[in-house]
Amino acid sequence: MDPITDLFQTMQVVGVVHARLEATAPWGLKTDAHVTAEVSKDKHSAASARSPFQFAHFGMVSRGNCWLSVEGIPDPIPLAGGDCFLLAPGSSYTLRDNPRTRAHSSVKSHRKMVAR
Repeated sequence: MDPITDLFQTMQVVGVVHARLEATAPWGLKTDAHVTAEVSKDKHSAASARSPFQFAHFGMVSRGNCWLSVEGIPDPIPLAGGDCFLLAPGSSYTLRDNPRTRAHSSVKSHRKMVAR
């Protein structure tokens, strides 16, 4: 068994939500666990059933590069094609083209998509 399959089986992964991001600079996307917890408590929100941010996050950079900033880790982490990351449930993090690029909330983007 390969290490990734072993890891996911150990974590007892039972489902998946996936997204693909293709972007050109400047770009930045942030997930704030504190905001997403509020979204999941909102009974009138379409996201109230289960916020996807209550789960672990696995990401892979297939090509290009970006920077990963994680709450509680002081310095951004450079990622390049072939790199992966796994974050615990409830982690707030930001992905962006440059550590100085402003990031936009993925929760606000999700709310706009649901409202359509």
